[in-house]
Amino acid sequence: MITILCGGSRGDVQPYLALASELKRLGKEVRIAVTRNHEEFVKSYGIDFFSIDADFDSLNVDKNMIREAQQADNPLKMFFSFQKMKKYGVHMVEHYYAAC
Repeated sequence: MITILCGGSRGDVQPYLALASELKRLGKEVRIAVTRNHEEFVKSYGIDFFSIDADFDSLNVDKNMIREAQQADNPLKMFFSFQKMKKYGVHMVEHYYAAC
């Protein structure tokens, strides 16, 4: 089984759906592991779905931290923004590990 790990918005997931669709066409077992809000989208392509049961809301990630990370205009600012969101990242990695 090939498990494709995704995160982010629909625009982040969609390219991996194209990859998964081609792998499936070639006879490979494939699934996409991504947050539950993308479940219907992934399944609509006939791709197996693994729910990463984590998102910013359920983990109470401060929306200001998310905004900071999205607006970081240099690597140092991005690094400090992501350091603040480390707990969320660790949680996501644990779920991705389970998906594999």
